[in-house]
Amino acid sequence: MAANKAAVDHLLASLQRDLNSCTDADRSLRRRAFDSLRKRLLDAPDAPDEATLTDALPALFPTLLRGFTDGVEKVREKSAELVNDLLARSADPATLLPSLMPALKATVGVVPVEEPSEEIRMGLVNLAKAAIVAAAERAEPFAEEVAAIVHASMRDQFHEVKKASCALAEALVAGLSPHPSARVTLARHAPKMINAALPDLAHRHSQVRHACLACVDALFDFVSAGDVADALAPGVRQLCGDRTPAVRSAFHVALARWISHVPGG
Repeated sequence: MAANKAAVDHLLASLQRDLNSCTDADRSLRRRAFDSLRKRLLDAPDAPDEATLTDALPALFPTLLRGFTDGVEKVREKSAELVNDLLARSADPATLLPSLMPALKATVGVVPVEEPSEEIRMGLVNLAKAAIVAAAERAEPFAEEVAAIVHASMRDQFHEVKKASCALAEALVAGLSPHPSARVTLARHAPKMINAALPDLAHRHSQVRHACLACVDALFDFVSAGDVADALAPGVRQLCGDRTPAVRSAFHVALARWISHVPGG
């Protein structure tokens, strides 16, 4: 149910001081602004109801997302956590993707990724996954942003970011593949994501290798025969002799499925 417009307008007006402080020159004021917004939007006894919050969030997000690139790590952390929790509270999270996904692409979807904190990088990639899962088929217009995030974040030195990137790609496939019209979109972006994942099939951590294999398997149905011959087949060959039994087993299961599938093109 849509919120009363007057209630939304009143909420936005009451938050204006904190919103202005999110970009203030004083770093301590910026940090306190995000704390205050969390309390007023989520934690306070008089926090807005779901309908009012849902209708207000598209107007709030552009300011909150500026915190992703703040010069103070604690502000970036608070911004990402608040955005994540507000996304989870929204009754219509897909309406937030037009501002959220470009902001995530600009932060963790470019090479090199400039965010120095491993935990924040991981949190932002996980936030992208949460947004894609929540939006389901309505995430299709943002497949390009997802592919860019996967492509950039698979180069991350932190193994947990690599695993999160693989899970993001899988989430996009899960949300879009049931819809025939979206399969063209997946086919457009799958090769870029597979090529990003293939090098880490040789990663020293078996969990990363397993995650990359799952990512490649999810995307396999959307690549051409040429992609299989030129990139995928040479890239996965080493898994036949992987030192971890669970990875070898998962590869054999995936390989059996691939053999029975004839890619388009």
